This record gives sequence, structure tokens and C-alpha cells, in this order.
Amino acid sequence: MRGTGEGNTFERALPRLNFRPLLAAAIGAAEGVSLYLSIRRGDFSLADILLPLGALLLLFPPWEGRRVAAVLLLFAFFGGAGALSAHIYTERFLSGAEEAEYNIEGTVTLFAREEGYFYVELEGVTLNGIEVGGNLSLTTVEDVRTGDILKFSASLKRTEMTDSYAFPHDIRYEVGTVSPVRTGVSKDPFLAANAAFYNKLHGTMSEDEADIGYALLTGNARSLDGGITDMVRAGGIAHIFAVSGLHIGVLYGAALFLFKPLKKYAFLPALLVATAYAGLCGFSVSAVRALIMCAALGASAAVGRKSDLLSSLSLAAVLVLLFSPAQWLASGFRLSFTAVLGLALFSGTFSRAFARIRMPAFLSKYLSASLAVQLCTLPVCLEEFGYFSLWGMALNLVVVPLLPLLLGTLLSCLLVALILPFAAGVLILPEGLIALLLLLLRLDLSFVLTGFALGAGATVWAMGTVVLSERVRLRPALRGGAFALLAAALSLSLVYANVVPYGCRIECREELVFLETNDCRVLVVRDATLKECEDLLGRTDGAVLDAVVVLGENGRNTAIFLPADRVYAFAHGDGRIEEQTSFSVGSLRFRFEREDTLLLFAEGTVVAIEGGDMRAAGADLAIQISQNSLKYFVTEGIIYA
Repeated sequence: MRGTGEGNTFERALPRLNFRPLLAAAIGAAEGVSLYLSIRRGDFSLADILLPLGALLLLFPPWEGRRVAAVLLLFAFFGGAGALSAHIYTERFLSGAEEAEYNIEGTVTLFAREEGYFYVELEGVTLNGIEVGGNLSLTTVEDVRTGDILKFSASLKRTEMTDSYAFPHDIRYEVGTVSPVRTGVSKDPFLAANAAFYNKLHGTMSEDEADIGYALLTGNARSLDGGITDMVRAGGIAHIFAVSGLHIGVLYGAALFLFKPLKKYAFLPALLVATAYAGLCGFSVSAVRALIMCAALGASAAVGRKSDLLSSLSLAAVLVLLFSPAQWLASGFRLSFTAVLGLALFSGTFSRAFARIRMPAFLSKYLSASLAVQLCTLPVCLEEFGYFSLWGMALNLVVVPLLPLLLGTLLSCLLVALILPFAAGVLILPEGLIALLLLLLRLDLSFVLTGFALGAGATVWAMGTVVLSERVRLRPALRGGAFALLAAALSLSLVYANVVPYGCRIECREELVFLETNDCRVLVVRDATLKECEDLLGRTDGAVLDAVVVLGENGRNTAIFLPADRVYAFAHGDGRIEEQTSFSVGSLRFRFEREDTLLLFAEGTVVAIEGGDMRAAGADLAIQISQNSLKYFVTEGIIYA
């Protein structure tokens, strides 16, 4: 079949998703890491087995003995390697110093201004002069920069492997708010360049424009104003603040052009330039993925071999998972890899469709890529962030083509300003471009999918995107049947995850517990921010609460701003907060055992919701609320997980 239009000609159907050694290895490594971590963290589900095995089956046809044996051997070997790597990482994360008071010193690798404080991450941590492995997080009111060496005394706490941010980033320790002393500056050139970028941008530009410029260049968007962050997320363009394939690709492509006289070896200096930039950004997982794929692409071209997107993506996945297995749990890993997987599976399919209607090549290219990426990243966005922007495709059509211009202008002007301080005025050009971006973001971009959980629907969606791709050869009747079956499974998954016809559903995340029955919704707050509460409510369709219950004292300020008819606390009633020992909300009955422990009576079952370290006696189920995420149905005295 041949389509018309430049760049949209297809001599034959898209290559089948068949045996690729690297793809089989990547599936094995992902399965080994996923299975080990899910069992170790206590959140194992059938999806940890079904999804990779389903993908593995697609590599077998045609069913030939040596092919099947090769696939199984690669899967088993790299599965074992992935599990071993995850075990080593986990044991290293759990090892180290005990909780106690220490004299602490470390080097700042990341900082962000958040509500009047600086959030800081340290590496090279020493405790009482002895170096320990892992990183440390803290907050301070002191003005710090990347590369600063800080020293202070504090009570050290260990983080847990169930922490979805600390575990992938190897943050083994945390302290509260401290006042550190700056004792020096690291000689690491990457950290020094990062700090220089921040200082020059914020010393020349307006605050919002400087924050956006710094986030665009380094991927550190934590200092962005909350309103800007919400606008970026609602617009579906948050990926521009993650140093990803787009950023690395722009720089790599520019360097290739610059070193063009070197012909087939031009990719080597271009790769060095891209690697230096990735180092400036802390070697984020998406940047490392892009570097590996650029290296594979350049090496293939140098030896005269055709590059394969799926194989280079698989190579990146194998290397990342074997050397940093905890990245499997990071949202950056999932978004980066699923976005490229979407391009590999579907961009060709959409291009073929657009060719039939004679769409211009440039428009077809951007539409196909945007549709393919959003199709595969939808479940990740919903599961990780609780929303999916429906404006994303339209806004990306404007932002993505302009991003190379913005990045190139910003980086080149910043380098000029750093080398020639008297020429800092050149930054007015990128500042104007960023101001235009802000103006675009201030449009009403609130058209998002939110307010529900995918549950097992995420697995069904992932299976569907692979099976229904043109990369998988199915007859029309089989494809139609598969679509109907997957659509039905997705519908059932959504109903099961979001509808509570009887019993009590319990969702536990960090410092929050969300309770839902068919007649009420209750949120239990311990020490959570309003943003964390709103995030959980956005995922559970609990925008309107019947009641909020406060454990301890720290949750009171958050509780009074939540949308609820009543707010209960064991003590310290204030304004809207009612002091109660026992009370009822709908079919649920509650009793405070003490300030940090709440008993829930539902369907003849007693559930203890714990905020402290002690366990309540006499409960059928005890939930330590700052641990891992839980979901239960309590029906007729039986707790269903």
C-alpha cells in the first residue's frame, strides 16, 4: 500500500513486533526488577506478571523452536539479572547509619524554593566525619545553591523504601528544618555550572521568567510558582521541564551539524556535548535514556547499519534497569520510556492514516507523534499525577516546534552573559519568549481528565496499546474482537476501582487516609499539605467530603481549608474543628483512642488508623498511615484487599 505526500510513503506494512534480542532482554529486566520490588514493598499484583508475559508472547511468532528458546533464555537471564540488581540496590538503600543525632556535612545537588523555605538534597554525606552512602534531604530558610557544602547538627531519620520519591533517588536520610553553615563549594564542574546558570538568570530576569528558564534548562521545576505549575500541567506540557529526548535531541542535532565535517564520526563529539549537558542536569533518567539512544543511533549510522527505535529503546531500558533498578518506580522513567514506546508503536500507524487524507507532511509528523505519545502516556499520567490534559495535543503542536528555538536562544544568550558579564542584556530576548509562553499558559486550560482511579484499567490500557498496534499482525476479525474484549475489561476495571456499592473502601497515601462508602466520604489527615490532599481527592472523585478527621496537631491548618461539612479532632478544637471522642458519618462510626489513633467501625469490623508508633489493641486491621498505599473493601466483617 502506498500513501501520497512527502514523507508519508509506505512501501509495505510497518515492521512486525517480532523477535528482537534487546527487546526480549528489556522485558526480562523489567519483569525481574518489577517483581522483586513489588514483593519487597508489599504491593504485588497480577499486573506484575500478566503484562510482561503478554508482551513476551508477541515475540514468539512465527513459532520456531530456536526462536522460542532464544526468547525464553534472554528473558530468564535478564529477569534474574534485574532481580539481583534490585536486591543489591534495596539492601544498600536499607543499610547505613541508625537514627540519632549527628554532625552532618554534604554537598547540595538539588535545591528549590518552596513556600518560603529551601528544599535541599545532599550527596557525599558524612555523619560525625564518617562518609556514608546515600543522599539526604532537608529544608532550610538559608539561601543555598547547587555545589554548596553545608554543615549542621540534626536528628537523622531514615526514609523508607515505600517512599516513591526517596527510594528511586537514593535519599536514605532526612532531617527537619535546619540552619546549616556553608563551609565551601564543590569543585564538581557540573554543580558549579548549574549554580552559575541559576544566579545569572535570577540576577537578570524577572522571577517567574527566571524560574521557567532555569527549569527549562536544568529540569529542576520545583521552584516554579504553584499557579504556573498548575497551568503547565493542565496544558499537558509539563514534559518541557524534564530534560528529556527533546532537549538532548535538540542539542545533539545542533552539535551534529557543527561537527558535520567529521562525517560519520561527528556523532562522537556531539555525544560528548550532550553528555556534558546531561551532567549539568544531574543525569536524569530521561536524559540518560536519550543519551543511550543517541549513541546507538550514531554508532549504527557510523557502521552503515539501519537503526531500530524499539531496539535502541530496549538497550536504554536494559542499561538503566540493571544499573539503577529503582528508577522503575520513578514517574520520569515511566513517562520517558512509554512516550518513546508510543512513537515506536503508533506514529507510523497515524502517519499512514493521515497520508490517505493527503495531510501536509509537517502537520502529519507532529500530529502523529503527539497522538502516539499521548495514547501511551495517558495511564501513566492518571496513575502518577491524577489527571490527564485533553489540551495536550493542541498545545504541544504550538510549544514543541518552538521549543528548539526557545532552548537554543536561552542557552546561547546565557553562555554569552556568563562569558561576557557586560553583555547580560542579551537575556532580554529569551525573557521575552518565556513571557509569551506564560501568556499562552494563562489561557483557560482546565479541560482535563481527573477524579477517578484507573486501577487494573492501567494494565488493560497498556495491553491494548500493544496488541492493537499495527506492529502486531491480527486479522480484522481478531482485531475487532480484541478491541471489544479490552474495552469491556477497561470498563469493568474502572467500575471496580471507583464505585463502592457496599462496604467501605480505604485508600492510604503518605499522611492521608481516604474512606468511601455508598453514602459518605471521609478524609483522615495527619501531617499532610493542602496540595497532597487535593491530589488524593482528584484521584478518588472525592472533591466534596462529608467530614475530615484530624490525627495529631499538625493536620489542623490543612483540614480547615478542605471542602467538608464537618472537621473533627481529638482535642484543640478551633473554629470549624469540633472536639469529639466518638462520632458517626453516614454508615461509618469512629472513636478516638488518643490524639494519634482513630478506630473505625464498619460492617462489624474494627480498623485502627495509626498516626503514631503504637498499635491499637483489638482491631481486625491496623493501618500505619505514613507507610504504603492500601485499598480494602470491608464487607460483613471480612476485609477484602
